[in-house]
Amino acid sequence: MTLLIIQPRLSYYSGGGELMPLDLIAALLKNNIFKNITLVTTKPIDYYSSKYIGFKKHVQGNNSIKILELEVPEHFKYIYQIDAGEDRSRWDLESLNFTRMITDSEILLHNFTHCLSFYILDGLFIPKRTKNILYLLGYPKESNEIRKQLLSTYDIILANNQGVVSNWQKDMLESQFNCVQVLLQGLDFVPYTEVTPFEYDDNFKNIVFVGRLIERKGILDLIEAVSILVKKGLKIKLHIYGEGPLKERLISTIESFNLSNSIILHGFQSNIPSRLINADVCCYPSHAKEGLMSSVLEGMYYNGLVITTTNNGSEAVIDNEKSGFLVLPNSSEELAFAIDKTLKLSIHSKNNIRENARVSIIDKCNWNTFARRFKQIVKPI
Repeated sequence: MTLLIIQPRLSYYSGGGELMPLDLIAALLKNNIFKNITLVTTKPIDYYSSKYIGFKKHVQGNNSIKILELEVPEHFKYIYQIDAGEDRSRWDLESLNFTRMITDSEILLHNFTHCLSFYILDGLFIPKRTKNILYLLGYPKESNEIRKQLLSTYDIILANNQGVVSNWQKDMLESQFNCVQVLLQGLDFVPYTEVTPFEYDDNFKNIVFVGRLIERKGILDLIEAVSILVKKGLKIKLHIYGEGPLKERLISTIESFNLSNSIILHGFQSNIPSRLINADVCCYPSHAKEGLMSSVLEGMYYNGLVITTTNNGSEAVIDNEKSGFLVLPNSSEELAFAIDKTLKLSIHSKNNIRENARVSIIDKCNWNTFARRFKQIVKPI
């Protein structure tokens, strides 16, 4: 079997839906699922993501994988002046242009047995001789009738948790919905005992957020929750790891709440596991459209005390108040209450939750298990 993987943004964008495919490819290579894998992405206009560069170095010399970077036409370079991550129409424009770039190239002349993509517009023009696979990692905010037709171009539809399937149901024909298969993604574990922890100031309760700085990640709700807790007299430091178009607004919001001494913007950090281990709690308060977030999985494994929101995929791995905490999205008050409650737990209760969290994802989110299941689903043609 040979596999074509299409991901236009993978080379330059550091979102979870872009980084996860790199670990997926590594798992498929390790388990010899395909004889050859060809990855097609964009040749960036400005810069490469550090994770992508690291991946290229890692697979260098491996004859089982080929990486192709397609040059963006001059007339379309304007799209890359728009901040990535918040405006879905930007993804749509890029994907439609990228499919044109693929069809204009000679890539599809090769007889791939399978094609895998992660966004509904990325794999539309794949030849019928190739089994076309779509792996859904999140869900759209609003329903659109045209998605039923777009989904009909795929032979196999996968989703990274049942919640994603449920939220796509309104955009699927009944026959499509009944055939979607749930396949939990893995996590590339480095044993936490081998990670050197970042030392936080233990005069404060240290809260960690990791993610793209965009509004739907709920970071503004978290800042407001911290304001509520500080007003109650709690000594808190919120550590924000990530970059994004919301950064300037975050700075002004922090100043307006008079929280400059309570919140630190660390920017992008390469060794996130070290920043998670000694945190008192990890918060991922996304609003909507998420699948199973890699950041939540990392928080569960390297820390164990995770607060995140309902209907964003985490129900697949979190049993509320046993292996983590689930709160309603868009509620700074409920988030503040959950943080306060978690911080007040006994050491024994915290350790039990940490252990339950690690057991949950080690069992369910293993890349070797993923590779074996993926092979069973796609099957040789």
